[in-house]
Amino acid sequence: MLELRSTGNSHSSIDLRADGTGDPKILFDLNGASAFVMGVDNSDGNKFKISGHYQLGTNPRLTIDSSGNSTFSGTVTVDGGTSSSLIIEKDATGGAAVRFHNAGSQISYIQLDADENMTHYGASGVDQIFYAHGAQALTLTSGAATFAGSITSSGNLIVNTAGNSLP
Repeated sequence: MLELRSTGNSHSSIDLRADGTGDPKILFDLNGASAFVMGVDNSDGNKFKISGHYQLGTNPRLTIDSSGNSTFSGTVTVDGGTSSSLIIEKDATGGAAVRFHNAGSQISYIQLDADENMTHYGASGVDQIFYAHGAQALTLTSGAATFAGSITSSGNLIVNTAGNSLP
C-alpha cells in the first residue's frame, strides 16, 4: 500500500518521469486476469494511453494526444438508466459532427455547422432518413432507389424515382 499525505495547504503528488526513451506508466495486474497499463507512450508522439495489455500501446483502449483529441477502441456506451444522452458541444463559431467510417473510409456523417444548419452525407448505396429544419423538412432516400422523396415544411410531398435528384 502506498499512502501520500499532505499537511496544511500543500499538494500530494506522484511524479513518474522517464528521462530517456522509456514510457512513464502504471501497471494494473490481477493474477489470472488481463492486465491494464496507463501512461505516456514516448514512441507514439507522447500520447496518453490506457492499454489492455502490460505493454503500453499494445491493445490501446483510450488514446489522448497533446491537442486533446481522443480515440476509443471498441464500443462507447452511454448508460444513464432511463435518461441517457450523448452531448457533442460546439462553440459559437465552430461546427460539430458525427462521422461514420468503415475500414478507415468515411461513409456517412451528420453535421451541425456554425450557422446551426444540419447537413448530412451518405455515400452511394447508403439508405437514409433525415430531418432538417427549413424548406426541405424530411428526406427519405434509398440506395436501392425504390423510393426517394421529401416532405417540405409546407407539407408538400415530392416523390422521385430512381436516378432523379431531389429539388
